[in-house]
Formats: sequence, structure tokens, C-alpha cells
Amino acid sequence: MKKILVMALFVLALSTPLMAQAGSTKTGVILGYPLSATIGYHFTDATEINGFIGYSYYGGHYYSGGLYLGGNFLFTLVNIDIEGEKFPLSLGPQLGVILGYGSISLEAVADLRFEYTFRDFPLNLFAELGLGVGIYSMGEPWGGVGFAVTGGLGVRYVF
Repeated sequence: MKKILVMALFVLALSTPLMAQAGSTKTGVILGYPLSATIGYHFTDATEINGFIGYSYYGGHYYSGGLYLGGNFLFTLVNIDIEGEKFPLSLGPQLGVILGYGSISLEAVADLRFEYTFRDFPLNLFAELGLGVGIYSMGEPWGGVGFAVTGGLGVRYVF
């Protein structure tokens, strides 16, 4: 399991410069649930796609830790203006798959993100919260459906 996680993070790190040529790309980490590396791409000022890979240490009402693979598509609801600085508030669907310990789980949430990108330094800070539903340990007799919560604090380098 550790080898798969290290290999996936290595591939993510190698692919970042290739994606940076196409437009506004951000790569960094999310500290929360799931604990993960993330890469995002801005299509326009109003839309962004993000992918992440990391570790799920908990999944709903049932333990289902393991490799977490996911992504979201965010739409900017409003750009909050605070003293001339822009703070986008975005919302969109997020899907995550948890692969661990012989089980597969799925989480689908509505993800809300509040972020800030510095003007003079290529750094992006964000906080996000996702609420939804999870199907945990599919195919296992002790699995089930539960309430899913994702989110955390993140920092990303902007290309």
C-alpha cells in the first residue's frame, strides 16, 4: 500500500510541469480529511478542476482507511472583495474513492471552498468543507451508507 501511494505521488509530481504549460495550475497539500496532495487547473475565472491523492484515515461510520483518490469541479459563486483583494467562494461536486484493506468505498459530497491567492507571491491558501453521502466498504457484510464529511486547510504553489 505504501509503495502504491509513493508511486502515485511521484507521478503527480512529474505531471505538474506538463500541466503548467496549458494555463493556471496549482499544486500543493490539503491538511484535513483526506490528508492529500492536490493539483488544480483553472479553466476560467469561474471554473476549476482539482484532483487529489492521499490517505483516508476514516470513512463515515465504518473504518475504511486507505488510499484516497478523488476530484472535484468547482464553480465560483462570488468573488468577495476585502480591501481590494479577491477571495473566491466556490461550490461544486466532489467524488472520492477509498481503496484499502480489501475494501472499496465511495464518497460523494458538495464541496465549498474559500480561497486567497497572493498577488506578489505564487501561493494559494484555502479552506474547504464537503458534506454528502458515503458508501463504505462496498461488498463487505459490515459495510453501509453513511454521512460523509471532507475538508481541511490547504496550501498550493501557483504556476
